Amino acid sequence: MMIDNDFNNNYYVVLEAIEEYCRYRIHERRLSTVSNQGLSIFLQIPDVKTASLYLLDDETLEFHHEETIPEVRNSKPTLIFQQLIEAGVIGNAMRNTSISYGDKSTAKIGDDHYITIPLIKAEGVLGIVILKLDTPPDQLDQSFFMVSNIHSSVFSFTLENLLLHLENEKNKENTDQLIAYRTLNLVQSKNKLSQKFEDLQSNLSMALPHEFRTPINQILGTIDYLIKYPDLLNPEEEKEVLIDIKESAERLKRLTENYLFYANLSLMTTDMISIVELQKKITPSIVESIDYKVKMYADRFDRSKDIEFIAEDASIAMSQEYFDKIVEELLDNAIKYSEPNTVIEIISKVEDDFLHLSISDKGRGMSKEQIDQIDAYVQFERQVYEQQGSGLGVSIVTKLLDLHRGKISFESNLGEYTTVRIQIPIANL
Repeated sequence: MMIDNDFNNNYYVVLEAIEEYCRYRIHERRLSTVSNQGLSIFLQIPDVKTASLYLLDDETLEFHHEETIPEVRNSKPTLIFQQLIEAGVIGNAMRNTSISYGDKSTAKIGDDHYITIPLIKAEGVLGIVILKLDTPPDQLDQSFFMVSNIHSSVFSFTLENLLLHLENEKNKENTDQLIAYRTLNLVQSKNKLSQKFEDLQSNLSMALPHEFRTPINQILGTIDYLIKYPDLLNPEEEKEVLIDIKESAERLKRLTENYLFYANLSLMTTDMISIVELQKKITPSIVESIDYKVKMYADRFDRSKDIEFIAEDASIAMSQEYFDKIVEELLDNAIKYSEPNTVIEIISKVEDDFLHLSISDKGRGMSKEQIDQIDAYVQFERQVYEQQGSGLGVSIVTKLLDLHRGKISFESNLGEYTTVRIQIPIANL
């Protein structure tokens, strides 16, 4: 290697350019400017024809071409890089983390000579610079390598600071976006909760008084009539009146029991000991329970020909009382919201350690929005449909299933059908 003892004036110019680069580019926030002007300084070093920057992706551990000046055909920097990889030049520079003068750090491709300069950061390698030279590397003077090393250190430091800044800005932007997204979700949730609370108030104010008042008024009104006009009714008519009173009283009794039942379940959700004890209870045969409820409701509503039951028996991890309650509420809804002489289908099967039970009717159905709004005390289109009920039945079923690690889902088309599907864990006998 030839060593020039007199520091060439051209190198002083390069050092001044490096000093200016340090002064003005340390606070630059555009990668294109930092890389372009950093490579431009390499071009001021004698014997350098082109300078290319390749940055290392920390995730993929692959280099990608950032820029070459003077600009060349897009594919050429990639081809040069690949040839230097195959020649072992880049691998040697990465291992040494410095410019070395041996054959493995330089290469000749065609009539051109290349040298690889690693860019070192605080932890590892940031990238590499590949310089195309006019002169074979072994004929370069010592000043060339000294100045190249000085600028590569400055270039690395500037690039690392900038990339860290950009990463921080990106993280900050992502954090700001996440905060904004969560804030928006919070506002939307608050609005939904507010709307739900308003709906609940409305339903409570409309449903509860109506549900209690209607049977009470029927009972009191009928009794008043009997007191005022005791001799107007024949025995058969008196019997019909008494049946009406009994049905109204039973309706009021069931309504009151459901409110108390739901309130107790709500309190139970905070008592883990009670929940664990609940989950230990067993219903030995679901078929017996369903058969009993089907017969009871079919007789009461004269729908014995409408109900079809396709059964696979199972023992489930739920008490007989609670399973009966689930079947009762779902069957009651199916009968209440479908017309006589339309099919109500009940299917049970065991799959994946769960009892899968579905109850389908060909009734008025629900829209997707109505399904999403199912909750205690919520009734749909009360002004159109005057069926009795406070909307508590499905909420009781849902809460019972939650307490027993079960699930419930709905499938429905408005005006066509509704299918309710539930899952209950099989008992470990």
